Amino acid sequence: MAEPAPALILSTSAGPPVGAVIALPVTPGEPSPVVGAGADVLTRLGVDAAAALAREEAKGEPGEVVAVPIGRDGVDTVLLAGVGDGSIRSLCRAASAVVRRAKPSESLATTLTVGRDAAATRAVAEALWLASYVFSRKSDPKPVKLRQAVLIVDDPAASHPALDQARATVAAVLLARDLAST
Repeated sequence: MAEPAPALILSTSAGPPVGAVIALPVTPGEPSPVVGAGADVLTRLGVDAAAALAREEAKGEPGEVVAVPIGRDGVDTVLLAGVGDGSIRSLCRAASAVVRRAKPSESLATTLTVGRDAAATRAVAEALWLASYVFSRKSDPKPVKLRQAVLIVDDPAASHPALDQARATVAAVLLARDLAST
């Protein structure tokens, strides 16, 4: 079975996420939304997340994304992605929105899965793969630029079965799409 694009890599949360685009979860909070796992990366990059979220009137709702241009230290953009209540549905919406915003880049790293269970990891992987899919009837379609996504997880070894399940689900969905279009 061919690997869906982009290639998905599991990594530990021990180090800072590295990628042209870094996506961090944002949850609703009072008086303002709160950046979750990976917030320390914002400090390293000199990003005032509170100001960026306030400027965009972000609330941390599922699928809401605030882009902060960086352009240094190997990071082009930081995406602050609303995950709402952190439910599977909310994480799927967040992951889909993130990958749509990251498509023009070559790589993405996200902490959306840090501190979450295998079902959440599977859901985020499926959403990333399915949202990255590009359909084209052209004989020479425009190449997809997003080639690699790194999911930062607590335990990569324990997350591999969830990633394998996501890969199988996405392959089945894409196969069904291919069969329906013939």
